[in-house]
Amino acid sequence: MYAVAAKIIPQLYPSIVDRDETIPPDVATVGAFIAETRGMDFPIQTGAYGKPLYGTRPSHPLEEGFYGMLDYERGDALVCVGKIPE
Repeated sequence: MYAVAAKIIPQLYPSIVDRDETIPPDVATVGAFIAETRGMDFPIQTGAYGKPLYGTRPSHPLEEGFYGMLDYERGDALVCVGKIPE
């Protein structure tokens, strides 16, 4: 899903391109609000699915970059927020 969003939203957070990039405050505020309305944490919801979401681990190179932050077996979810430049 991240790969699809990254194709249409040039500024997507958290960023897989620069994992050390700080999420801008305005984006973090929106992300936290969205996550809160879903009873989640931003940017990572630990154990959101309670198990792996897919039968096998996704193999897209962009998605693989997040596995250092997410526990695939636990079913963690990544809450992404995009910012479209003006």
